[in-house]
Amino acid sequence: MQVTSLHTYPVKSMAAVSQRILDVEPGGPVGDRRWAVVDAGTGEKVTAREEPGMLHLAASTTEDGVRVETSDGRALDVAHPLDGARVATTFSRLSHALDAGDEAAALLSAELG
Repeated sequence: MQVTSLHTYPVKSMAAVSQRILDVEPGGPVGDRRWAVVDAGTGEKVTAREEPGMLHLAASTTEDGVRVETSDGRALDVAHPLDGARVATTFSRLSHALDAGDEAAALLSAELG
């Protein structure tokens, strides 16, 4: 067996980030799928299956959280939410998530509808 490429997805269903090396911790690869888009009304996760436009958004980890970039070059740095509202989710491993704020919601709503 031979590994030919390594990728992480800082935000579930957004574009992949190529990695030269990959650290792994008990929860999986460091920085992989630690963020997700959730419909605040239903708590349902939003993935590229439901919103193919997510594949046109790029995400990269930053020291304080994640940066989301749109296909037209707009970027938003989103800090780890430390005291955001708790949102109930339907994720199998996660019953609640912290809201990352109105600015992130506005960007994603504008991009995904």
